[in-house]
Amino acid sequence: MLGAHFEVFTREEALIRGMFGKNVTDAACRRIGDLLLVAGDNAGLIRSVREPFATSWIGHHGALSDEEQPVPLIVTGGG
Repeated sequence: MLGAHFEVFTREEALIRGMFGKNVTDAACRRIGDLLLVAGDNAGLIRSVREPFATSWIGHHGALSDEEQPVPLIVTGGG
């Protein structure tokens, strides 16, 4: 059912494809789910009952397109 609108990857496939970067720590790897779904076209999954605010968002991101892949990450020192 979801396969028509999403690409499905196992954790291992995602790591091999470099979807989380080149060097993934063991701690980060443990937090990656068993399966990952990446939306295609205009598809998306929203937990509308538990997160009703998400249904009002104009847009979402997180695809395998060239436009979505270079999303910047800012890391700051915490305290």
